[in-house]
Amino acid sequence: MSNITAEPRVELTCPESVKGLLEEKTIGALQTMAFFCTDPTDSGALSPEDAVLISMGFTGTSSGTVELVAGKYFGQRLASNALGCGPTDEEALTQADDSIRELVNVVVGMMMPRLAIEPGELFALTLPSTRAFEEGEWESFIAAPGVAILDAEGDTLALRIIR
Repeated sequence: MSNITAEPRVELTCPESVKGLLEEKTIGALQTMAFFCTDPTDSGALSPEDAVLISMGFTGTSSGTVELVAGKYFGQRLASNALGCGPTDEEALTQADDSIRELVNVVVGMMMPRLAIEPGELFALTLPSTRAFEEGEWESFIAAPGVAILDAEGDTLALRIIR
């Protein structure tokens, strides 16, 4: 459980607000964690190659699961920034999924104050989990209401909240 202070609240029932929250927090996390310039992009973006789906649940007065789809190479780039090595170095290869999981962990943590009804509200968070993401899943994933699609210096990411 984490204790948080409320900011202006976002309702999970409003897809545009959810999309804006996902964009804001992911862009901020990537800028801070990895110095990546990240911008929203359109729904015509192609599915990332060799993609993974990272999921992390939260429960409280608002409950749901944040899902992020990203390519393995994006994870290698995140890991290489943290480890001070190249994205194709062995350390970056082995830490790629962990790096994306940590990104999701940070994004979810940054979102909780915006989902709180009362200052100091507690949320329980699950550990991020990873599974392979099939290319055929992309169109239905990005067609869901409230999906944020981002370009992180050439890598496509997509995020959503499942309630």
